[in-house]
Amino acid sequence: MIPANINRVHILKAIGVVDREGVPPRRRSKKFFLLYESRTYPPKYLVSLANSFIAGEKLSPEDFNIYDACRFLVPLGFDILKEGRLVDLEKDCR
Repeated sequence: MIPANINRVHILKAIGVVDREGVPPRRRSKKFFLLYESRTYPPKYLVSLANSFIAGEKLSPEDFNIYDACRFLVPLGFDILKEGRLVDLEKDCR
C-alpha cells in the first residue's frame, strides 16, 4: 500500500535522486514509465524512494503494484507511459 502522505514534492525529490544516482538494475521498469521533462523514470521505484523522505526507508517492491503506482501518480499531475503511450487510468491501470 502506498502511504497517502507521499506528495508531488516527494516524487520530484525522488526524480532528483535518480538523476544523480541512477536506478538500481533490479528496480528498472519494463512497460510503465513516468514521463517528466522529456525523461522517463520507473514509477514504482520513484514511489518507493519517495517514502524514504517521510518514513526513513524505501517501500518494498512487494508493498504495491504498478497499477497502484499509476493510480497514485496520475492524480499528482504526472504522466505515465505504457509501451510508449500515455496511460488511460480506466483502461491501463485496473
